[in-house]
Amino acid sequence: MDNAYIGPARSSNTGGSNDDSSGDDSSGGDTAACTTPICNGTFDSVDHWLNSIFDVNIVTEGANSFYQVDVTAAGNPWDVNISQVMTITPGATYTVSFQAKSDRARTMLVGLGLNHDPWTNTTETVSLTTDWQTFTYDIVADGFGDDNSRVLFDMGAEIGVVSIDDVTVVMK
Repeated sequence: MDNAYIGPARSSNTGGSNDDSSGDDSSGGDTAACTTPICNGTFDSVDHWLNSIFDVNIVTEGANSFYQVDVTAAGNPWDVNISQVMTITPGATYTVSFQAKSDRARTMLVGLGLNHDPWTNTTETVSLTTDWQTFTYDIVADGFGDDNSRVLFDMGAEIGVVSIDDVTVVMK
């Protein structure tokens, strides 16, 4: 797929590697130590985050690290995605909070859903600007949830650079 470019900023990746070697935690993080619904919401490394088509891209500016992708061709929203596997309790309400911005006015989707067929999910449309903003949504896992669910950010429907940071998910 040629709808996203992760270019020069890739050199700022603070963990992981550019190859596809699974099981190698070259960032030094302990991926088993997480006891919250999601881990590493501050993107200090690539630990715990999954991407639909490329390695997770972490950018560091000063002391802050965050996820960033440049969507160069619009397509399906899920064509450019970042997600993290988590346990979701069916019927429960979760508060999803994060910071995000873009290099232009555009939208993306945030949500909770299954990480397997039938990919059931609930999403919200997020309107991004060029400034960092904090977004908070209460999302109900209506009719889905198990130990192989996920928090998701779908960004492939529109072009532009998208940055995400400080992700939290809390069951209400």
